[in-house]
Amino acid sequence: MTDGELVELLWERREEALERVQEKYAPWCRAIARNILGREEDVEECLSDCWLQLWKAIPPARPAHFQGYLGAVVRNRALLLRARRGRQVDTVSLAALELAQCLPPAEGPEERAQGEALGRAVSQFLRQ
Repeated sequence: MTDGELVELLWERREEALERVQEKYAPWCRAIARNILGREEDVEECLSDCWLQLWKAIPPARPAHFQGYLGAVVRNRALLLRARRGRQVDTVSLAALELAQCLPPAEGPEERAQGEALGRAVSQFLRQ
């Protein structure tokens, strides 16, 4: 099922819409929430909140990029839940994970050595 079809099902308020969204995106959403929250019971609570929020948001929202919209919902709910639990958000790790997807893979030993040197320098800086 395409993302456009999922949005259409949600728009029409068909109950199968959430089932279809979960079939397609639950593992991906779970991974996002788990990276932020860590504890499985928090992840379950976060995902339940996300499905409800998605149901309430569409309509009136009609996102053009559904997967990105859903990812933002999960990430924001997980950050909110983590803050409510009194745990500080590790924004450096989250930003690094997000940026890692944008970087091209190392092409050879020289690039790998540069990357390792940069990693050591950043680690040393963070330890200080």
